[in-house]
Amino acid sequence: MQKVIICDLDGTLLESNGKVSPDTIKMVQHFHKIGGIFIIATGRLDHDIVYIEEKLGIQGKYRVSQNGAVIKNQFNDVIWNRKMDPNAASRIVKFLRKKKLRVEVSDIKQRYFPSPRGLGGCS
Repeated sequence: MQKVIICDLDGTLLESNGKVSPDTIKMVQHFHKIGGIFIIATGRLDHDIVYIEEKLGIQGKYRVSQNGAVIKNQFNDVIWNRKMDPNAASRIVKFLRKKKLRVEVSDIKQRYFPSPRGLGGCS
């Protein structure tokens, strides 16, 4: 039976300084080496996952980004892409900005209106 680990980035795989600890890198590499499937799932963009995979020294079979709106395979093929209605997105962003909450607007490739992030993490 093949084992799968699906892991978030912020506050899970990444430490508070935005880095992966050497011990975690060793564990993930060992799991990958023995045939385990390691998948990163995050609210961040796909290029953030690729960056962390490079730090881990592995390439996941799948990458789940933007809170599940985009899924790519190890060949960089998009196998799932869920789009939001632009009018609904605009209304949501306006509402959240009035509440002074952190807001990001992005598509499958990039952030268009990123708001400031706290310390740590990759961009």
